[in-house]
Amino acid sequence: EALGRNTAQLMRDVDDEQVLQNDRQMRATLDANGSWSGEYVARRRDGTRVPLQSTITLVTDVTGQPTHFVGISSDISERKRAEKALQDSEREYRNLVEKISDIIYAIDTNGMITYLNPAVEALIGLPPEELVGQPFAQFIHPDDLGRMQANVQSLFSGVAPGPTEYRVVTTSGDTRWIRVSSQPIAEEGKVIGIQGVLTDFTERKIVEEQIEEEATTAERDRLARELHDTVTQSLYSINLQSDAIRMALSSGNHEKAGRRLEILKEIAQEAMTEMRLLIYQLHPPVLQEEGLVVVLRQRLDAVEVRSGIAADLQVEGERRLPSGIETTLFQIAQEGLNNILKHARASEIFIKISFLPNMCRLTIKDNGVGFDTENLERYGGYGLDNMRDRLEKINGELVIESQPGSGTMLDIKVNL
Repeated sequence: EALGRNTAQLMRDVDDEQVLQNDRQMRATLDANGSWSGEYVARRRDGTRVPLQSTITLVTDVTGQPTHFVGISSDISERKRAEKALQDSEREYRNLVEKISDIIYAIDTNGMITYLNPAVEALIGLPPEELVGQPFAQFIHPDDLGRMQANVQSLFSGVAPGPTEYRVVTTSGDTRWIRVSSQPIAEEGKVIGIQGVLTDFTERKIVEEQIEEEATTAERDRLARELHDTVTQSLYSINLQSDAIRMALSSGNHEKAGRRLEILKEIAQEAMTEMRLLIYQLHPPVLQEEGLVVVLRQRLDAVEVRSGIAADLQVEGERRLPSGIETTLFQIAQEGLNNILKHARASEIFIKISFLPNMCRLTIKDNGVGFDTENLERYGGYGLDNMRDRLEKINGELVIESQPGSGTMLDIKVNL
């Protein structure tokens, strides 16, 4: 039905000046080059339009005179729809990135900034175009620079260390706190850069520090009460036992004096353990500077090992975590260790910390007397409700395994 009909009349809107102009350009190219390739919009029989990708060749006779055209056309409607969808998606993504309050960033393998969205100006004080091409590290606080560089090297090796907190120094000299979530950018299996999101959480950090200061004051008050209630009582008991020993020796009852001496020794050892624990709690290591692994090792050496307990700490994939998570994990570990020291009568403690890509797992085991997990009230709760409350705030969970006479295991998991 189409054969013998004029293609322009058949497939073109001949009353459309733009269509006619495109046709004239197509014909000029054919006359000049002998071929034309490109896209144009054709009209279907029902009047709807369809985009075509076409290649047309001019055919001539033996004298070189044009005789006809040969062409191939393909319907590219699906490709056009996909291109439009991609353009719309890119436009929406660009609008989102340009307007979001968090800072989107990218750096190359040399640590140079390759992209920043406009939100950076509110933090640093300079627009993105003035920061692109500069080293990312120049804005990091000197005390956090080493930790940041270690995390960057980890990312370049293909391992994402999880959200990390740093201080940045703005162009006005102010110090701000940021939380960074980053991922390596890879092409054909090779890391070519890093991209991620920075969140300014300075105000929240100030509130956290105020809460921590109040908690420190409350903790010191608690330690003062504990010093009075436990160590002072132990010293008083030692004094009473000493008097009893003196009286037994005076009366020639050496057997009774020996029994009293064993009791005195046991009270003195308990008092020494309590004192070591109180001294450590009064002068704890600086978690923010040292990190979770270091302070746990220091705690074991300062308290458990000196109290005669064999302590083993194993670490898998060590890295720093956000300070709030490290603080909570250390507080929970310390509470668990205190329970072991005071109640478990254990001779061995095993701790393992696994830093996984999206989770941190802390396991604490002892070979002590254990307890019935179905009847915690009988044992005073061991502060387990307090542990769970702390974990809930950092998206963590606690599993307890214990039986009377079989030791105890605390299994703590925190999703990052």
